[in-house]
Amino acid sequence: MNELEIIDYIRGLVPNGRRLLTDDVAFVRGGVAYKVDMLVRSTDVPPGMSYYQIGRKAFISVLSDFTAKGVRPRFALLSLGIPRDMDDAEIKQTLEGVLSAASGHGAQVVGGDVNEAKDLVIDVILVGRYRRAVKRGGMKCGDLVFATGNFGLTSIGLDHLLNGAAVKEPLLDLALKEVYEPEPPLSFGIRAVEAGYLNASMDSSDGLAMTLNELALQSGKRIELTALPVSNNIIMMMEENGRDVVKDVFFGGEEYQVVLSASEDKRDKLVKLAKDEGVVLHEIGRVSCGPPGVYLSYKGKTVEIPRAGWVHLS
Repeated sequence: MNELEIIDYIRGLVPNGRRLLTDDVAFVRGGVAYKVDMLVRSTDVPPGMSYYQIGRKAFISVLSDFTAKGVRPRFALLSLGIPRDMDDAEIKQTLEGVLSAASGHGAQVVGGDVNEAKDLVIDVILVGRYRRAVKRGGMKCGDLVFATGNFGLTSIGLDHLLNGAAVKEPLLDLALKEVYEPEPPLSFGIRAVEAGYLNASMDSSDGLAMTLNELALQSGKRIELTALPVSNNIIMMMEENGRDVVKDVFFGGEEYQVVLSASEDKRDKLVKLAKDEGVVLHEIGRVSCGPPGVYLSYKGKTVEIPRAGWVHLS
C-alpha cells in the first residue's frame, strides 16, 4: 500500500472518516485547529541541507498547512527520534532550527518526547486558532484560481541535488534557496481567510498537479488553467536551461505555497493584499461545472494534468 492507499484505508476504519479526514488540518469546535507532520531524514532531506535547515523544515512543513487555512499557530508539541550517528552539535543545530521557526511564527513549544531511532525523525504537532474553516471542497463554479510563489524552482533544485542535473546561475541559486529555505506566506493566508476572500484552499507540498486534482475532486469541479504560477523571467531561465517547464511546475513538490479559489469580485482585494504582504500571487485559471479534472491550455494546446506527484511508498 502506498501513502494515499493507507490514508484511504484509515478513513474507512474511523467513524465518519470519509467525511472528516479530508483535509490536512483538523478543525474542531471552539475555533481550535490541529496539524501533525513528520520529517524523516532518509526520505525528506536533500543533500547539502544543514541540520539547522532540517529542523526548520520540520516546522515549516506543518506551518504550511496552517498558512493555507488561515490558522494562527499558538502551541507546538515536538517528538524526536535521534540516531546514535548524530553528534551533540548536530542535535543542537536541529533543535535550534525547529525552535527558531516556531518562535518566529508565534508558536510556543509546550511539550514533546525524545527517543532513540535508526534514522532522524522529527514529528511536530501544531495547535492554533481559526475564525473561519476554509477547506479543499469549497470551490464554486466561476471561481478564479490563484497560487502564491513561483512553482518549478523546487523541482529544479531537487533534480540538481538528487540527480546531478546541470543548472546554470542565477536559476540554480533561486532553486536551491527554495529547497533549503522555504517560507510559506502565513500572514497572507491568515488575512485572506479571515477577510472571507477564499472559497477553497490547500497548501502545495506534494506537487501542484496533486494539489489541483485534490481540490477539483473534493469540490466536484473542473479546473481550467490558462497560465502557469511562475514569473516570465523564471520561465525564460528554465527554457534557457533546457527544462521542461510544464513538468517542473506541476510535478515537483516541496513548494509549501498556497493554491486557492475565490469569486471574481474578490480578485482586486486579493491582489492588493498580496502586494501589501510582499507575496507573489499568480492568477492561473478558473473553476467550471463539470466532471472533476484539471486541464491546462498552454502554447496553443490543451492537455489534462493527471493526479500525480510525490507519494510515499509508491
